[in-house]
Amino acid sequence: MAEFVDQIPQQPGLAFEEKTHQYILNGTQVLPSVTTLMKPLSDTLYAGIRPETLQAAAERGTEVHSTIEDYVTLGITDISEARRGYFEAFLRWMKDYNVQPLSVEHRAYHPALGYAGTLDMLCTLSKSDTDPQVLTLVDFKTSATVNKMLTGVQLEAYEQMLAATGLQVEQKAIVHLQADGRYQMPVYRKNDAESWRVFMACLTIHNHKQKYK
Repeated sequence: MAEFVDQIPQQPGLAFEEKTHQYILNGTQVLPSVTTLMKPLSDTLYAGIRPETLQAAAERGTEVHSTIEDYVTLGITDISEARRGYFEAFLRWMKDYNVQPLSVEHRAYHPALGYAGTLDMLCTLSKSDTDPQVLTLVDFKTSATVNKMLTGVQLEAYEQMLAATGLQVEQKAIVHLQADGRYQMPVYRKNDAESWRVFMACLTIHNHKQKYK
């Protein structure tokens, strides 16, 4: 596992400001996030959904992600009873796939294209003790369903961001955590050309709009 840890990109010039939800490079340069760039897609998907419903979903996701980070990095568990099932699903996934976390909430940016993002987890996993460990990029979801239009583009943007720093993941997956303690783990195709074209279109539109601000 040490060889994987050594490959994880370290980009100390990148900071994240919680209040403005902005990534700042070297103290001055604001980098758009993957989530921001994908707003033309997500806005279409979530159109018509009540703001309070979206807010509740965001708060649930934040709590579960924070609990996972605390558990992996500090070995502590602190989650509300209403959302405990999501964390139990995470623990079940960890056990089922012999997951070895390498990094959680890992911030990175694409040095050439100038976008940034936070990766939920880089880990190795395998289906059994006798199978080889596979370097995997994981994004956790706590939504009612997983929308592949969004998740495919999101994971591809992260994959290419890592590749630009020299790290080639062996697979990427969504771990869909559910309130009843169950989970699903759809695995996504590497180097998905269609998803990459869509993301690049979003980035092109963003950069064009910035020129006329």
